[in-house]
Amino acid sequence: MKQIIQETEEIFLLRHRFGRIIEIWTAYNVFLKREVKVGDEFTCYDPFVVEQTTHTLLITYYSYLYSLFDPSGTDFITATEPTVDQLSERAKVVRQEVLDHWDKIKEPINKIRHNIGFHGGKKVKNSTSGYSAYLDKQLHPWSPDYILQLLRVFFRDFDKVVSRTENYYLHLADEDTERIYEIAKKMKKDMDEMPIEGLLKKFIEHLNNTPQK
Repeated sequence: MKQIIQETEEIFLLRHRFGRIIEIWTAYNVFLKREVKVGDEFTCYDPFVVEQTTHTLLITYYSYLYSLFDPSGTDFITATEPTVDQLSERAKVVRQEVLDHWDKIKEPINKIRHNIGFHGGKKVKNSTSGYSAYLDKQLHPWSPDYILQLLRVFFRDFDKVVSRTENYYLHLADEDTERIYEIAKKMKKDMDEMPIEGLLKKFIEHLNNTPQK
């Protein structure tokens, strides 16, 4: 498809920021899945270091997600609004899905980002507020990944109609983009069928059934 829209500075910065969040998401999943070496001869000399680093990367991941929708900085909403009429039908639908879900989780993500993320609060109560946001009923643990997968689909379609000056990821076939979209749809379905209350209940049951060392 012919590229018919010139990349603006705001779009350039949005794309650049999106590239960074993909890298943070990658690092977080490497630690989450324990794909790191642990031992006295390595940087992660103890499993506890891996666990704590995973927590810090999660906070950073959420903070970067917020920064994609920051009204005072890089803002996905305002940056992409002028291009909507030129987007494919799928890109329009996906963009709206992103906005709808972001509207649900922006408050707890905002608390995390401002109190324990990029901007640490001045008082202990600020830190408490930040950590308590993880338990917000609107912030399903799968929500950030759901938005990220939608954004992967959106930007692949977006790049077909908006010129790009920075190569920040490899483009794969349209079939791969559709596969990512199907993953996002399944995540949404799973969240609807397993709300956060049910997920926390299962987690607590798992902890109670785990043998103590």
